[in-house]
Amino acid sequence: MLTIHASGGMKMMSAATTYNNPKTKLLAVTHLTSSSQEMLNNELFINEDINVAIKKLAINAYKSKINGVICSGLESKMIKENTSTDFLVVSPGIRYPDSNSDDQHRICTPKMAKENGCDYIVVGRLITKSTNPLEMYKKVVNDFMGENEKITLTEEQAKRFIREFCQGDIWGLYEIQKILKEEIKLKDI
Repeated sequence: MLTIHASGGMKMMSAATTYNNPKTKLLAVTHLTSSSQEMLNNELFINEDINVAIKKLAINAYKSKINGVICSGLESKMIKENTSTDFLVVSPGIRYPDSNSDDQHRICTPKMAKENGCDYIVVGRLITKSTNPLEMYKKVVNDFMGENEKITLTEEQAKRFIREFCQGDIWGLYEIQKILKEEIKLKDI
């Protein structure tokens, strides 16, 4: 996955597709999940409802042949309804009601993101700042994937996960799933 900014305009987004490797999913960032209505109006000088602005940027990305967008899970249903069910939606800003929202304004739970039509979620601080990153990771994946897709890890896999994947600040759920499937040969994801 490779990201560009939808605010760069349709000409820029269309040009990006001509240089993109077909195996790479090109995604356009609408507005960061740390953006609020107040920020949009007072700092970015956009006097429009944030949901309308996000919808317009997503439609422009879709018309520009971009594979999908990065947006809050709160907006994913609206975006799919105004583009296509095949248009990818990747959502950061994943939090639980009892967790610290940090700088994020437009947040939702993994389950809510999935119910709203998100294809992938991006999870960082929720896991990396957890007192038990492995258990939080399993909770996030189980909540996103649903009851039929529960994760089970051996003790060795859990140690490897903590050793190798809890070092960085931010990483995507998709990448972790891919690594666990391919490198660890975990079948229960």
